[in-house]
Amino acid sequence: MPAMPEGLPIDHSKPLNGTMAPYAEQVLICTGKDDWESKIEDENAGDNLAADIKELMGRGGVFSD
Repeated sequence: MPAMPEGLPIDHSKPLNGTMAPYAEQVLICTGKDDWESKIEDENAGDNLAADIKELMGRGGVFSD
C-alpha cells in the first residue's frame, strides 16, 4: 500500500460496498496527492487519466452506455 499523508483519517476496517452510488464500473486512481480538486478530471497538470476515462466512458463518450 502506498504511503498516505499523516493525519488523514482513512478507515481500512469497513467494507466499501454500499458507500458509493451504484455505477456499472468504478475506477480508483491513486494520485499520491493530498490536495487535489474535488473533480480530479478537471485537474490541469499534464496527463490526466481521470479526464481520459471520463471522455471515453462518460456521457457522450465512445464507450458510454
